Amino acid sequence: MNPCLVPAFAASMLIACSVTTVSAQNSVAQDSALPTVSSTAVDHLKLAQQLESSQGNFVIPAGHYEFGGTLEIDLTKFGALSLRGDGPVTIHMNAAGPAIRITGSLVGSADPKQIQPHTWLERMPLIDGIGIVGAHPEADGIELVQTMQATISRVHVRKARHGIVLSKRNRNVAISNVHLYENSGIGLFLNEVNLHQFNVANSHISYNRGGGIVVRGGNVRNVHITGCDIEANMPDDTTPTESGNIFVDCRKSGSIAEMAITGNTIQHSAHYHAQKQAPGGANIRIAGRDEYQPNMITVTGNVLSDTHTHVHLIQASDVTLVGNTYFTTEPTDVLVQKCERIVIANSIMNPREASGTGQVVLEQSSNCSVTGLVCHNLLGGNAAITLEACKHTRVSECVISGSRNGIEIADCTNCSVTDCTVTDLPESGQGVVGQTDANRVRDVSASHVESRQATAN
Repeated sequence: MNPCLVPAFAASMLIACSVTTVSAQNSVAQDSALPTVSSTAVDHLKLAQQLESSQGNFVIPAGHYEFGGTLEIDLTKFGALSLRGDGPVTIHMNAAGPAIRITGSLVGSADPKQIQPHTWLERMPLIDGIGIVGAHPEADGIELVQTMQATISRVHVRKARHGIVLSKRNRNVAISNVHLYENSGIGLFLNEVNLHQFNVANSHISYNRGGGIVVRGGNVRNVHITGCDIEANMPDDTTPTESGNIFVDCRKSGSIAEMAITGNTIQHSAHYHAQKQAPGGANIRIAGRDEYQPNMITVTGNVLSDTHTHVHLIQASDVTLVGNTYFTTEPTDVLVQKCERIVIANSIMNPREASGTGQVVLEQSSNCSVTGLVCHNLLGGNAAITLEACKHTRVSECVISGSRNGIEIADCTNCSVTDCTVTDLPESGQGVVGQTDANRVRDVSASHVESRQATAN
């Protein structure tokens, strides 16, 4: 427990208390051995008392803090807020709920005409430079409710349930340089929230068993996820899962659109174990429903590896997958089901050290384009690329090597396969197999391992 919790403007008190806090609490042993729930975990109450007199400018001295409840921050009392650590700050959350909850008064959109004067007084609440360690199975890190321009940076959350949660309504939220690590639930959770203008950048979001970045229901627009390392956000055992490193979930409710997922490494876990891990997990899963399809989504410049499926689209529309690198899938690189207007283009797919895996599958989808893929040793299915029960879909300018067959067409209508090169086929392999008569197949060159070797000689 910290004997001294003080606001930033009390400079002389801050210096004295920082020394006391560090010497009494700052130890590796206490950080690694999580405290049990105790009636002495009252630092959240002391911090709340000091916060009342801080005028919203609050610095927490370096040290360890025991919370037995949520530090509730009501922006209507403070206006703008700056909450930051002065050196290493670790909060142990010994109770259910978020360690810190910031609640504002936002009721409209980000349109300046809709923002009330008192909401502008609350603009850009800051949380910076703190660590939160869960010590209760339902402990969360930080929750944002009805905030405008909330900014979270240099924050670490681990051993909690959820890392950062956005609830109810928020606008113009920026999260950067955070580490959301080894939580039992979700790293970054958009939970039935009405949220437009949301940026996540330069962060590590890893080993969260329930998912990395999960957008579930709500009304969400203008989402940017860029420059992050997002890994192993699924069970680290053989437990089946439907979640993934990034999961956009509109299956039951919600309206989610206008997303950009760019320049990330997104991977793990499936392959690198004696038994395949997290069956059903995906690097990116976007799922809609009959009444609403997530749409206007760009996925580009990412490196994706080592999950059951790299990109899984279910009842989505107007999604662009361009310029990505895929490897070590178990077994599917891209799976598109019941979708419309999907572009998959200019990407590399190679299982690398894995064998007998990798494929691109489109099922019951229409008006899609698969262009410029370079596919090597994709052996997860009968062909590297499969169209099943699709309509008005094109496969063109792909280079395929080392698969059982190049492209398979089954029960499709008005589809075409043109200008593709298929090499290193087994003796029985073909460039295009299946329903070739009812669809258009043109200018597909195919060669077998033997004929290529013979030509080379």
